[in-house]
Amino acid sequence: MKKKILIGCFYVVVVILFFTGNVIAERAIKVTSSLNGKALHKAFSTGDDHALIIGINKYKYHQNLKTAVKDAESVARLLKDKYFFDKKDIVLLKDGEATKQRILRSFRDLATQRVKKGDNVFIYYAGHGYFDKFLDTGYWVTSEATKDSATFLENNIIYKYITALDKKGVQHVLMVSDSCFAGSFTKEHRAIETEIDDRYFREKYKKPSRNILASGGVEPVADGGRDGHSIFAYYFIKTLRDNTRPYLSAKQLGVAVEQLVCRNSDQTPISRFIHGAGDEGGQFFFINSKSYESGHVTEPVPSEDVVLPEEGETSFDDILKAETKQRQAKVKWKNWQQAREKDYRKVRGIDGSENLTSKQKTVAWQRFLAAVSQDNPYSRQDDEMRSYSRLRLSHWENEKPAKKIEPSSSTSFIDSESNVTGRGGILIAYATGVVYDKKTGLEWVAGPDRDTTWYESKRWVENLTVAGGGWRMPTRSELKSLYKKGVGSRNMTPLLKTTAWWIWSGETKDSSLAWGFNFGIGDGYWYGRKGFSILSCVFAVRSRS
Repeated sequence: MKKKILIGCFYVVVVILFFTGNVIAERAIKVTSSLNGKALHKAFSTGDDHALIIGINKYKYHQNLKTAVKDAESVARLLKDKYFFDKKDIVLLKDGEATKQRILRSFRDLATQRVKKGDNVFIYYAGHGYFDKFLDTGYWVTSEATKDSATFLENNIIYKYITALDKKGVQHVLMVSDSCFAGSFTKEHRAIETEIDDRYFREKYKKPSRNILASGGVEPVADGGRDGHSIFAYYFIKTLRDNTRPYLSAKQLGVAVEQLVCRNSDQTPISRFIHGAGDEGGQFFFINSKSYESGHVTEPVPSEDVVLPEEGETSFDDILKAETKQRQAKVKWKNWQQAREKDYRKVRGIDGSENLTSKQKTVAWQRFLAAVSQDNPYSRQDDEMRSYSRLRLSHWENEKPAKKIEPSSSTSFIDSESNVTGRGGILIAYATGVVYDKKTGLEWVAGPDRDTTWYESKRWVENLTVAGGGWRMPTRSELKSLYKKGVGSRNMTPLLKTTAWWIWSGETKDSSLAWGFNFGIGDGYWYGRKGFSILSCVFAVRSRS
C-alpha cells in the first residue's frame, strides 16, 4: 500500500476460527461418528450459538464492493438453516447499518447482554480492510468512514471485545475474514490431526477456543469471484453447504477452503488462533442439524461438483525471473557500494589535506553526498557514510578561514593578543591552530579529523610545519594531561577541534603495537599500528621554548 490511505476494490470477510498452516487434502482427514448432528447437539452443547455478521457494499467515501452483502446474507441463512443457530441469535448488519458506532454497540451488546457462560460466538465481516505498516495494525473500514484512518475500526478494539467474551465464559469464538490485511489478527498455528472421531470431538469441544480464518495475510485480496461471491466466500459457503457429516471442525473447514482457494486464485487463506484471548486448544464445531439420522459416518460420497486436479506442470517462471532480477540487482548494488566506498576514501583524504581550503573541502563533500544519495537496500554502510559526510560538510561550511601568519625570525611562536582565537582556563588557542597549555608548557596541534593509522599519524606529524615546525607525537602521560572528564564533547578542551575519541601516542611496543589513549574512559592500551579504529586521530606536541 502507498502511504496515502488507499482502499481500492478489495474487501474483508472475518470469521474467527482456528486452522493449521499445513496443506492436507480434505479426503485425508478421516471422520468417524456414531451419532447424528441432533444427538450430538443435545448431548454436548454447552449453550446457545450466537452470530454477528457484517457485510458492506456501499461506502460514502470509498469504492463500493460487489459481493460483500450477498456473502454475509448467505452465511447468515446457512447458519440458521443447517447449523443450530437460532434466528433471534443472529445479528446481520448491512451497508448503512454497519457504521463504526453500530458495530461497536453490537459487540458491546453481545458481550454484556446476549451471551452467557458456555455459549459459542461466530463473527463474520465482509467489507474493506486497511493495514497500517507504521503502527503494524489492521482496521475494518466501516460504511461511513472517511479517507482518514482515524475513522476506521481498529482490530485492537475488536480484540478487546473478544477477550471480554472470554471473561464471560464463552466456550468458542470463531472469526472468518475474507478481506485485505485480515491476517493481522493471527498468531502461530498448530498441526492438524488426520483422524477425527467422537472422542476427539468431546475433548476439543470442552476446551475453549479463539480462532480466525482469513482469506489472506497482510495483503490485498480480490472482491470478485464466482456466483456473486468473492472467491474465498464462495468456497467457504460451499464447504459448509455441502457438508453431510454430523460435525465440521474449524480445522477441517480451514484445510478445505485453503485448498480450493489456492487452486482457483492467487490468494492463500490462513488460519490461526488469536493470541492472548483465552484459547486453550479447543475447537469450534459446526454441528449439522441435517446430517444422517444414525449410524457410522465417514467421508461423504463426492458430489458431481467435485473439483478435479489440474493437468500439466506448475509454472514458476515468474518467480524464477524475479529471482534473477533480484540477484542482478544485488550485484549492481554491490558494485555501486564498492564505487562509493572508493569515493569515500578519496573524499576523506581531501578532508584531511592541509593544502586545501574549507570551500574546496565543502565542495568535495557536496559532490560525494550527491553520488551516494541513493539508498542501498542491501547495506547500511551507505547510511553511515551519508551520516558522517553530513557532519563533515556542516563542519567545513561553518569553518572560518584562519588568518595567515608568518612565523617570526626570532621565534616559531607568535605570542600576541591579536592572534588569540580562544581561551579555556589555562589553555590559549591561536590563529595558527596551536593550543598552548600554560601549566605544562606544551603546545598542541590537532591532526586531520579522520581515521588514521599510527604510521599515517607519524608521517603527518613529521611533515607538520605549522608555527616553525619541531613537532613530535605525544607520550601517553602528555595525552593524559589533556583529559578533563565532562569538559567539551570529548572530555578535553574544545579548543582542540576533533571528533575523535582515540588519539595515538608516539610510544611503541615490539614491532607492531603503539599506545592509544581513549578520551572516553581516560585511559588507553596497546593497539595495532596498521589497524584502523573508529575515529582514531593524532595530536602533534612540542615544548614551548
